[in-house]
Amino acid sequence: IYTVGNLTADDFTATVDAGDITEPGTYQLEVSVVKNNDHDETYTVDYPIQSTLSVTLDRFEEATFVVEASVSNKTVGQDGTFMGDLVCNPTSVTLTGPAAEIEQVHRVVLENTETMTLTKSTTVSGTFVFYDENGAPLEQSGNVTTDAVDPRITMPVYQRMTLPLTVDYINVPDGLDIEQLNYTLSNETITIGVPVDAGVSLESISLGQIDVRNIQEDYSYTFEVSLPAGYLNLSGLEEVTVTFTDQLERTTLDSTNIVTTNRPSGYNITVNTTRLTGITFVGFPEDIAGLTGDDVVVTLDFSNVRLTQGEQQVRAAISLNNGATAWAVGVYYLPVTATAASPLGG
Repeated sequence: IYTVGNLTADDFTATVDAGDITEPGTYQLEVSVVKNNDHDETYTVDYPIQSTLSVTLDRFEEATFVVEASVSNKTVGQDGTFMGDLVCNPTSVTLTGPAAEIEQVHRVVLENTETMTLTKSTTVSGTFVFYDENGAPLEQSGNVTTDAVDPRITMPVYQRMTLPLTVDYINVPDGLDIEQLNYTLSNETITIGVPVDAGVSLESISLGQIDVRNIQEDYSYTFEVSLPAGYLNLSGLEEVTVTFTDQLERTTLDSTNIVTTNRPSGYNITVNTTRLTGITFVGFPEDIAGLTGDDVVVTLDFSNVRLTQGEQQVRAAISLNNGATAWAVGVYYLPVTATAASPLGG
């Protein structure tokens, strides 16, 4: 009696025999209970205790889902700021578990419900919640596992700003006051979201560069709107057209005023012509009317020219020396010949 009174569940083993089962399903299986220590003669189990147990057997399956993110109880702490689209890490997850449970899952959402006030972009941990086809959360039995390690949600915070749009210029000739040119934009401003973590102070957004050599009568150019990486285009603005509104006229001139700059020390350079002909100028009518060839300067700058021995064409920069609001359109070249300079004392 003393021995029996001190027995615990650890002294027995219950087993079921599922050896004949070949298909998933729910089965009533016989349970056999025997003592663990066959050598203990102080007590006996006269016969195996028989009972049945309802057992559900299923296949193990894997399924991969895109991870959605959801946060609640979050506010932003500064005027003009807002929370952008949530970013999940990982972006996808593989679930492993019984087929019957896996097949119920239609969405996987990484959720965080902590109460927070956001003043900058913040990353928090999350908990996976599974949803069925009707959008109802599924009770998690613990039989389904994920391959995710330390799942996180990033909540980016942006500053809303409405800024003027501008354009920049390239190949502006010496002496031209580019601010004299007038243009209109199909959209004057753009509203953007600037990451508060960027720590920048913006006054405008440049659409891009206009090559002055392309500006002619009734000239317009359409830019695709491009923002710095990480910025949001809240206006949804995709294109902006720049139209120059000044009345312009043109004339064609020749010039013999050819100068060279930044000649490399290792070469002797000869310009193979004394005149550049057929230079087309566009500008304000009052300035175009008074232009002569004496106002034109043709400059060959060798600082960015890869010279080789022999003759080659070098791009010329065209400018005016009288301060006129006019400029050369197109691209012009002059032929030069380069020979290796003789060493000193040679």
